[in-house]
Amino acid sequence: MTKAKVGAKQYRVPSTKYRAGKTKTRAKAKAKAKQTIFKQTSLVEKRWSGEDGRKKRRMGRRHDYDEERIWWLQTKHRGEWAEMQFLARASQHGLIVSKPWGESARYDFLVDFRGSVNRVQVKSCSVPMANGRYKFQLGKRTLKNDEWWLKQYSKQQIDFFALYIPPEDLWYIVPVQVRGAGSATVDPRSGMNCYAKYREGWKLLKS
Repeated sequence: MTKAKVGAKQYRVPSTKYRAGKTKTRAKAKAKAKQTIFKQTSLVEKRWSGEDGRKKRRMGRRHDYDEERIWWLQTKHRGEWAEMQFLARASQHGLIVSKPWGESARYDFLVDFRGSVNRVQVKSCSVPMANGRYKFQLGKRTLKNDEWWLKQYSKQQIDFFALYIPPEDLWYIVPVQVRGAGSATVDPRSGMNCYAKYREGWKLLKS
């Protein structure tokens, strides 16, 4: 501390060293607060592998509830948009499409063609991997014991997946039993891909 004389009185003026120390203390307190928030939201950092060998859904590095909520809303909006695209395209192929009330059903649509009804779950993927392929997560995320799990669909719940690639404007109508362990990797540029025969396979929904 240094002294400064103003008129007949003397005042103590904080030195540069004192001010720098106070700023450093505040920075430490702020860093500690951020670390606490990170620990409280560590559940969103779950990856696909765990101690018990089960697959856990990685939610990405979002360190507060607001960002997590915004991300969920954006994802929900994309899913609803993909469903509207399916409704329009299926109607073009002469299919009658109905949507169940509420969100408790595992399928998104009931597709009717001359009395034959199929349950369809719509999935979309807009961002390709480095090799140009599109990977679809064919499951539903559920929160259990503060951890995110990927629950797969069964033949008792749905009949087909409708996989949509917006950049290519392509649909793949895939039977539920034809898919990998919770995911499907589609390569629209290759005819050798195992999903190539389901490309624009709307006739499957008419059988």
